Amino acid sequence: MELLGCQIENIPFTGPKRIFKGEYFIKGPLPIWWIKIANQECIPTAQTIGLILFYRRGLNAVNRPITANELEMFGISRWSKRQALRELSDARLITLEKSGRRLNPILDLSTRKPTPPSLVTQTPTVPMTLPNTILLLNN
Repeated sequence: MELLGCQIENIPFTGPKRIFKGEYFIKGPLPIWWIKIANQECIPTAQTIGLILFYRRGLNAVNRPITANELEMFGISRWSKRQALRELSDARLITLEKSGRRLNPILDLSTRKPTPPSLVTQTPTVPMTLPNTILLLNN
């Protein structure tokens, strides 16, 4: 094919890998600030529980307790889950709603969200004054 006097070859499209039925993935967006705070203030199990919560947010299944199957997928015990939920709650990354005897974890993406820096920073301007006299140097 020729376009504007240039020869163009047909190149096959190699798009992104297709996700097949039965594969698990986390639907974004995942806020980097949330992951950074979880890494700094929580145990690794809490970080994994956070990823499970983001996974469930992509499925629109957010208002229910984490199931035993979800814990088994990552090799987390129910005791570790309880400790991880407490740490995430203490770090104000999730809120725990009590529903009978169970706690429903809900991602909290607004409490600790950092404010973005201003794109235009105002620096105070200082007027420059020049001397009124000019010195002439003679050789």
